[in-house]
Amino acid sequence: MLRRKWKIRAISFLFVGAAGFVFWKVGRSAFAISRVVLERESTRVFEKNEFKDVVYTSFDKDLNEITLKSSKVKEKDGKTFDFSNLVTTFNISPDEVATIFADETHFVSKGAKQCEMNGNVRLLTEGGLLLETEQSFVDIDKKFAYGNTDILIIQDDAQFFAKKYQFDMENKVVTLIKDVKGNLSDDLIIADRLVIDFDKVIGKDFKRVHAFGDSSYKTSQYNLKWECFFRF
Repeated sequence: MLRRKWKIRAISFLFVGAAGFVFWKVGRSAFAISRVVLERESTRVFEKNEFKDVVYTSFDKDLNEITLKSSKVKEKDGKTFDFSNLVTTFNISPDEVATIFADETHFVSKGAKQCEMNGNVRLLTEGGLLLETEQSFVDIDKKFAYGNTDILIIQDDAQFFAKKYQFDMENKVVTLIKDVKGNLSDDLIIADRLVIDFDKVIGKDFKRVHAFGDSSYKTSQYNLKWECFFRF
């Protein structure tokens, strides 16, 4: 009887030991898997020369403040930077501010204020002008932007569409190029090239609008066509 009890106890201890060994192995494997997952996540989130949720302040040539906010910034070869979901705020003039939004932005050099913007590019002036396109090259120091993709400009009840554009912010001039169409209230403008001059503030009243090439201006009263140039 006593020998039987010892056999039962021995078998019990053997099972307990085996269970402990299995538990230790499983636990060790789980820890190793967790560690690998964490290391992969860390590599994905904290790559070399990559920073999250960055706010950066700089200054243009006139010592006006430039603010850059980005969800991710990656430094490339120590000279250029790529920004994701960038919001850039800068001065067009001492009294007027502009903001540019873009999905991806590439600064062409470390010190320059020149960048290539791609994806849902929107430029909004404090005076109310909205420019929407998919690609834009912007020189913040020179206050100049241009692009070769479809462009939409909205200002109050005026809208203009074109294939290319140039925006001289310093001189308050927007030039729309190729297949230009626009609405001034209920009037329709069609032109090969359209030059819009603003008065004192970009986004307020137009100073004048110049149409070039095969152009037309349609209203409810008349339809004006011209083969070279007219202005409003």
